[in-house]
Amino acid sequence: MKNYLWVDQYGNHFYAPSQYALKTQHRISGKVSPMYVDRVKGPPIKIGVVIGHHWLTQYARVERPA
Repeated sequence: MKNYLWVDQYGNHFYAPSQYALKTQHRISGKVSPMYVDRVKGPPIKIGVVIGHHWLTQYARVERPA
């Protein structure tokens, strides 16, 4: 299972494979809402989630051959 890095607005790092695991494993309480960012051209894109008072940006590991 692929783990993602989640970074909140305070700079705290969390590792979890999904939003549900993030909320339960790290005991972050509150309502879950998607977080979007506007682009110059095109529709907004989802970059993370808001859980309670935490605005969490999701990062995926990128692997490229050497």
